[in-house]
Amino acid sequence: MGRLCFCFLIFLTQPVLANSDIRIVGSDLLGDELASEIQNYARQNEWVVSIGMEGSLKGWGEIQDSQADIGLLSFSPEETLPAAPFYAAPIAYHTVMILATTAVSLNQISLTQLAGIFCHEESSAWPRLSDVGVIGDASTRNVIPLVWVGSSNLLIELFRLKVMHSQKLRADINRVSTEEELSRIMLSEEAGIALSALTSLSGIDINTVAVSRELNDVAYLPTPLAVHRGDYPLSWPLYVVFRQSEVTKLYPILRFLLSEESAMLLRRARLVPIPDSARLDLLNGLERLEK
Repeated sequence: MGRLCFCFLIFLTQPVLANSDIRIVGSDLLGDELASEIQNYARQNEWVVSIGMEGSLKGWGEIQDSQADIGLLSFSPEETLPAAPFYAAPIAYHTVMILATTAVSLNQISLTQLAGIFCHEESSAWPRLSDVGVIGDASTRNVIPLVWVGSSNLLIELFRLKVMHSQKLRADINRVSTEEELSRIMLSEEAGIALSALTSLSGIDINTVAVSRELNDVAYLPTPLAVHRGDYPLSWPLYVVFRQSEVTKLYPILRFLLSEESAMLLRRARLVPIPDSARLDLLNGLERLEK
């Protein structure tokens, strides 16, 4: 019976959207590929869809003023999340990954230890691996803090927010823009620890480090489930936002935004999509919302 209702809803909403002009707005950090694929999907279904990825603040204003229908938005910590008559749910997360070469056997690190690496004044010495719990011969090696600035425009701001309480990074941190440069430094005689929006590099032996909030807390890897549950501490949500009263009209596009195809596009934009089970739950919730 549930599947019959689901199929009927799809059939019912297709013609409605086909005769409507839908505007989608969103974060300018999502890149052009997602917008292009949404346009292609709309064109294939003969839907009239316009897209403006000009920033979350502007997009949220357009949603509130009824100048846009669907928003893919991130909100600052000071902002109140949308509530009725709007609907908001996370569909992906901007995430800071911590990378280290497997040669140093660094499997986990705490937010406090990360602050000690990336937050000290320029005049202070760089920490050693022993300061982050590494033992053995490698423990005396200096830690070279790295930021792969080419991997995400939000990377530094997210790290500052979650780890440094909005303080600045130390000025002498290595900021690299290419995978080749990052690989070269991380495999040098010292020990590079990198902030990245990607979990791995191609062709080299790099480990994704689990992160804990406190030194003795359980550390988590940035898996979709750990990120979505809030266990992994270095993440920030991207929400889909729309007016609840418009769910029937918007359902076909929302269904695409919650598809595996869309999740793949979000990964290419260097976000972590919500888990498959959460996407299905959200789709079911939209069906109940329509009723």
